[in-house]
Amino acid sequence: MGRQLGFPAASQEKAEYAYKQALSSMDQMRNVGVKLGFGADLLGATYTQQCRESTIRREVFTPLELLRQATSINAELMMQQGKLGCIAPGAHADLLVVDGDPLTDISLLAADGKNRRTIVKGGEVVKDELR
Repeated sequence: MGRQLGFPAASQEKAEYAYKQALSSMDQMRNVGVKLGFGADLLGATYTQQCRESTIRREVFTPLELLRQATSINAELMMQQGKLGCIAPGAHADLLVVDGDPLTDISLLAADGKNRRTIVKGGEVVKDELR
């Protein structure tokens, strides 16, 4: 999006370099057993790209690893096991139902949410296309 946002060529080149280095670093961290959580801190016009994190990381991680990073590992890193990142009695109850199997196609979690059929946040259904 750099070109669209008017970033100078030097900034775009720097972003591309950082992207490649991030992939290499994630691969190195994975290989030595570092626990990696999942998330992005995009702001403004770039916020819509946040859901692409899964498709970027799939260059390094399997879909199962990505789902664990977004759920149980994030919960562990935040010391919220049993409350976040799981389906259990008393848990926070954030759930997504997607149209397909993210273990075979992790990009279902991207696409600006168009594949998300049901969203439950804090136990409350905020979107339900299955009824």
